[in-house]
Amino acid sequence: MLFFDGQVWGLMDESKPSIWFFGDLGDSFVALIADSAPGEAEVGLHDAAGPLPGLPHESGEPPGAVVVHRNSLATADLKMLEHWRSRLGSRTPIVLCVSPFARYAEIARANRVVNAVVPEATAVDSLAHRLARLMGFDEPGGQPSYPFRIEVSSGLYEMGRVMVEACSRAGFKAELVDDLIEISQARGKRGRDRGSDRVLTIWDVPLLERGWRGALEARVRATGPVIAVFAFADRGAVTSAWDAGAAACLDSPGDFELLTDVVSWIARSYPIERWPVPARLERAHAVPPSRKQGSRSIVANDESRPPGKR
Repeated sequence: MLFFDGQVWGLMDESKPSIWFFGDLGDSFVALIADSAPGEAEVGLHDAAGPLPGLPHESGEPPGAVVVHRNSLATADLKMLEHWRSRLGSRTPIVLCVSPFARYAEIARANRVVNAVVPEATAVDSLAHRLARLMGFDEPGGQPSYPFRIEVSSGLYEMGRVMVEACSRAGFKAELVDDLIEISQARGKRGRDRGSDRVLTIWDVPLLERGWRGALEARVRATGPVIAVFAFADRGAVTSAWDAGAAACLDSPGDFELLTDVVSWIARSYPIERWPVPARLERAHAVPPSRKQGSRSIVANDESRPPGKR
């Protein structure tokens, strides 16, 4: 069974591993994070707007993984996480998603008992890949041949170089380019040349530059998908990037293996003949819309984002 706020929500496929998700499901952004879990697993939803509860069905089969979202980490939450670890043992991954309100000292204590701490703003685009790695899911279809190249843009040369090297090690053709805002201004609103290569862009977004959103949107329309990388991501920056057409939003500096996982996912999910990516038909909401009744996905009808789980 799938459980939603203590109620039976639907039938669970017992042949699939289970993920238990705890968080304030009345918060639409948290619901969006819960909805981003890998498609290979079934998700049991547990509404935990207040203190974390004890584990459900503790005497039964443990889940394949546990995901917890917290706006802040109270002492009671930390003690409960420690209790969960003692009950589940080391074989069950625990992933903690935190908001910017969580303090460093509490995150450091939680790090001793969880497998990963993920900032909430970028969890929608990163959680499925982290869980797939922790739960041992294989990437579908092996390593295909990718008919595109990657351009990396970063105001920090060393950061850009490391991202290029990570992509190259994963088998992608990648190069470092100049500032994306200047590139966008130079090209104006012209589309890419029909004879040029298809390009996937990884952009270390300069949030303090007023023109970053317009540059991202122009890049998406001109060449192809853009992965937006943020040093200090929050919900506002991420939803603005999605609104401009970003294929995914990640943290910088971050997990470079995760970055290449997302590149591979984009290559599988975006049909190459559809590059550049078409503009959105609907403006993004200030925060993600509420979960639609009867649908597991609250972004199922967004045609600007590719189908399938990350």
